[in-house]
Amino acid sequence: SISTILFELEAFLSQRIREEALMASLGGEMAVALKQSERMTEQIKATTSSDLRRMLDAVQNAMKELMSPRAQQILSLKLSSRYLERVARSMHDKRRIVSKMNQLIVTNERKEVESEEQLARLGPQYPKLVAYVDELKKNVEQSISELYSGRPVNIMGEINTM
Repeated sequence: SISTILFELEAFLSQRIREEALMASLGGEMAVALKQSERMTEQIKATTSSDLRRMLDAVQNAMKELMSPRAQQILSLKLSSRYLERVARSMHDKRRIVSKMNQLIVTNERKEVESEEQLARLGPQYPKLVAYVDELKKNVEQSISELYSGRPVNIMGEINTM
């Protein structure tokens, strides 16, 4: 698999970096002798320690991306039909909920407009209704007072909302 190849490549590059460090610490003649070994190709001989570090960084970044949760999720989608079905079902449910919420938003906006229109239509009638309720209150107080031999009766409270 690709992860195995990346692990092997990381190990190889780490080993090469250690070898380069060893050659640098040995000094002149020994390092030159190791570099001119017949087993090394020209391309390997031309590779510097900084080149190896850049390659190792690239391999480690690729491994990190491959092991990321997003990549793992994509691989799970590809390899598991049950996981794919569960994610599809979840997305379908979420889409249905979003649709329902959008309908509720439209309904509430419509009701808000209707309420504002009704308030604008009934607003001028408010003072008349308050006066009518005050008159009813006085009539009820008077009727109750008559039932209790003319004792004064006061109904407490006001109309706060209509």
